[in-house]
Amino acid sequence: MGHVKPIGSIIDQIARTTSELEGITVSGGEPFQQPLALAGLLGAVRTYDPNLTAIVFTGYRREELAQVPNADQILAHIDVLIAGRYVPTKHLAKGLLGSTNQTRHLLTQRYSIADLENLPETEIIVTASGKTVTTGINARSI
Repeated sequence: MGHVKPIGSIIDQIARTTSELEGITVSGGEPFQQPLALAGLLGAVRTYDPNLTAIVFTGYRREELAQVPNADQILAHIDVLIAGRYVPTKHLAKGLLGSTNQTRHLLTQRYSIADLENLPETEIIVTASGKTVTTGINARSI
């Protein structure tokens, strides 16, 4: 279960760490099931700093997004969309794809397929307090 946070508090958190950020990533549950909040968040990030990138993971296929309210407005603020349901029997964990049925959509020219292919499957961050945070498409293998 996630935590409810006002968009303003998320932007405040981004503001405190902007020098360390390339962008934001939005993923499950299902971001497009909250289209107004997703549009608000992505729009606020772009307003705060147009140079921050946005990557969004969705279980919807790209063509299914046409049925989502405000999808065009949301997509206008996304640089990379990873679309499609994760299928465990088709596990891939490469280039931001969790499974082979998922698709990548470069919605701006900020990234290339080569950029995505060169990303590590897993990232391990050790905070100043010694806490370990594991992220990535294959974080389950750690």
